[in-house]
Amino acid sequence: MYAYGNNLGLPATLNIIGKGGGTTSGALSDSSGTILMSSGTTTAGGLQSFSANYDYSAYFQTTSVEPDFGTRKKGRVKRVKIIFGNTNASTADKLTVKLYYDRGGKSVTIASAVQEITADTLVMQYEHDTSGNPLPDFESLSLRCE
Repeated sequence: MYAYGNNLGLPATLNIIGKGGGTTSGALSDSSGTILMSSGTTTAGGLQSFSANYDYSAYFQTTSVEPDFGTRKKGRVKRVKIIFGNTNASTADKLTVKLYYDRGGKSVTIASAVQEITADTLVMQYEHDTSGNPLPDFESLSLRCE
């Protein structure tokens, strides 16, 4: 999980604020107030909701970042690097990663149906979307994992 900013008086950057091992427990509240949690023991992956049990359609989305590029200027995404916390031999779980940009009005899929995570695929880098197009120019940007 990442957040943009800096409270130390230094220039703002995209900072890692949390990293899970895939088997640890924890809780997360989404923007609608639903409280989700992971027990670290669900055999099919996904999250547990306190009110509705297992929720296979849950997703995580980072906060949107809006660096100041100046008037009528945009940033360009050159590469997205995903670092998984642990290997996962399950082929039942599938992960899709999307970039939402320009205040969530547009999105591109950069990884689709990611399944088994091995020692060789713990770190994945993407320079194009799943259609082979360069990653977008943006005014604001967030990352969503479904």
